[in-house]
Amino acid sequence: MNPYDTIKKYFDENSLGYDILIKHSELVTKKAIQIAKYNLEKFPDLDLIKTGAMLHDIGICKTNAKNIGCFGQDTYLKHFLYSKEIVKEEGYSKEIQNIVLTHIGCGCTVEEIEKYKFPFPKEDIIAKTVEEQIVAIADLYFSKNINDLEYEKTIDEIRQKISKYTIRQKNIFEKWIKKYKLDKIPKL
Repeated sequence: MNPYDTIKKYFDENSLGYDILIKHSELVTKKAIQIAKYNLEKFPDLDLIKTGAMLHDIGICKTNAKNIGCFGQDTYLKHFLYSKEIVKEEGYSKEIQNIVLTHIGCGCTVEEIEKYKFPFPKEDIIAKTVEEQIVAIADLYFSKNINDLEYEKTIDEIRQKISKYTIRQKNIFEKWIKKYKLDKIPKL
């Protein structure tokens, strides 16, 4: 299965949404592979990472995010749920489904879902496997903002963004920095 073919089923190739998704996903994929190659002793599955990283945001097509060319009916917050739904419908493996589901930063616990009244299922949505964590980390480096799609954030910029959320997320990111040697990995 080819992620590009899957994306083309959900996006018009001549649309802003397609252009943004492809550029963002390619950058996240490159970063994820770079991180994986710095961590070969953890035996990351590069094929899973490539496919999961390319498809992690496919669900934006079902959200209402006009600034990135998406004209769906639902809130952008739920894009990861739609990403999982789409890859499942398309026949991708459970591993890919979990990568796209858990790519949301440092994850979200049931307590956080309830506290912030997020429109998510009441279950922990946490990246657990090496592949899930690497894609989640790589996604933190790049935005889908049309004005800075190619800008790769620094570790300190990611830290600042994460610190706006919960202490748990901040602590997880600090653990990931050490676990995956993020402070040793150069920009793309």
